Amino acid sequence: MSTTLIRPDGQTLTFDATPVIGFQKSNTITDHPIEDGSVVSDHVQRQPDQVSLTGVVSETPLGAASPDRVQEALRFLNEAGELGELLEMESRFGLTGNWILESWPYDITQLRALAFEISLRQVRIATTELVMLPREVPRPVVADSAPPEVDTGAQPTKPVEPAEESKLKSVAARLVDWATGGS
Repeated sequence: MSTTLIRPDGQTLTFDATPVIGFQKSNTITDHPIEDGSVVSDHVQRQPDQVSLTGVVSETPLGAASPDRVQEALRFLNEAGELGELLEMESRFGLTGNWILESWPYDITQLRALAFEISLRQVRIATTELVMLPREVPRPVVADSAPPEVDTGAQPTKPVEPAEESKLKSVAARLVDWATGGS
């Protein structure tokens, strides 16, 4: 079975041959160094799948001459790549979607054919959901966690000596005294 790329508007590009299809699946593991110098790995992030394929498009697929076929393939890839379109890919592994062209370099051969080294990345699309909230949200009942007031009675006080009082004044209070001519 040939490999076919499908644009959102239904246009297709079927390769005459795809001798190599490479799949890359990967994860990124988070690492956090800790005080003793060791590293803790506590999470994994799944990375988007990537596919690289070698594809050939000729003017004579299976003996049927079609002189515009090479130009049509080049136009298909340039438009889809430049517009960042989401493509579907049908291969012997089935039909999969949400592929974006990362790169599509090509060589024009003497045999009136194009040989492509295409790189695709599968993207994940986030979905949104609208949630209606009530106008007023009732306040939660919170228990008073402060301890009850307790009368501790009269507390002894000790007068502060004038020499000690100046030591206890803040810098701001001293500046105010100085500016106003106070003691």
